Amino acid sequence: MYAGLMQPSRKALEKALPILLAFSIPISTALTTATVLLMGILWLLTLDRAKWTAFWQHPITLPIFMLYGWMLIGSGYGVQTWEESTARLVDGARLIFIPIIIYYVRDGLVSKGVMSAFMTAMGVTLIAGMMKMYLNVPIGLKYTEAAVFKTHIATNFFMVLGAFYVAFFAFRIKAYRWPLIILAMAMIYYVFFMSLGRIGYLAAFVLGLYTAYTFYGKKGFFLSLLALMLLGSMLYIFSEVFQVRMDHLLRDWLYYEQNRISESSLGSRLQFDLASIQLFLKHPLLGWGTGSFETAYQSFVAIGHL
Repeated sequence: MYAGLMQPSRKALEKALPILLAFSIPISTALTTATVLLMGILWLLTLDRAKWTAFWQHPITLPIFMLYGWMLIGSGYGVQTWEESTARLVDGARLIFIPIIIYYVRDGLVSKGVMSAFMTAMGVTLIAGMMKMYLNVPIGLKYTEAAVFKTHIATNFFMVLGAFYVAFFAFRIKAYRWPLIILAMAMIYYVFFMSLGRIGYLAAFVLGLYTAYTFYGKKGFFLSLLALMLLGSMLYIFSEVFQVRMDHLLRDWLYYEQNRISESSLGSRLQFDLASIQLFLKHPLLGWGTGSFETAYQSFVAIGHL
């Protein structure tokens, strides 16, 4: 009797949690973590043969467990501390939730609800960012410029994804074409005129090229490349935010060439990349141990390899 009563509630929860997760990812890290944990608990409480089979049949499951198994082995050797190794193992354990989340969103209605929830969150972010930047509403004050709920890096990346999703449906749904086009343009405006996140610029560039290539092949790719270069030049002239970020990028490169790494955001990233390559070449098979990068990197720099 009780199982029958619980069945509708369980199914409703299985549909609601992925939608809540999609809304929370651009808005709140705490809510995202809580939602994922609830999904994991629900999965375990309602685990049956069908779910277990679907979990292991998904092509991403085996690579995740192989990677995590290698992380467990790597925690037994290397130059890392116990705290560093444990922290990385905890981070890696989050990967196991990916097949579980995929299982919950495979239903067509749920997947539509997930995208609607994500777009709602980005719409809230867009409105809140404009209120903060143009109306001086005191929200999200710990973040720069128009970022409200997350850093400008994460927000700009999510906003670009949202803009391309809206633009895609603008050309498929004629009844709402113009409202969707206006929304997509507003989101692109946020990315290039309101936010400092350069990752958004890069994401927009890559997605623009990918879209052109998908629909129009090589010709579309090269025409899109030229159009994006022209657009970038115009943005540099008309967008103060974009101009500042590009000037900072050039300044960081000059600092890097002058070996002023600590003053260069770009330089520090390049330094990490070069160190990663050299560390890999030194121990290409077993690596340095799970969670060892910071310790290995510091020792590598200290003895003059970089």
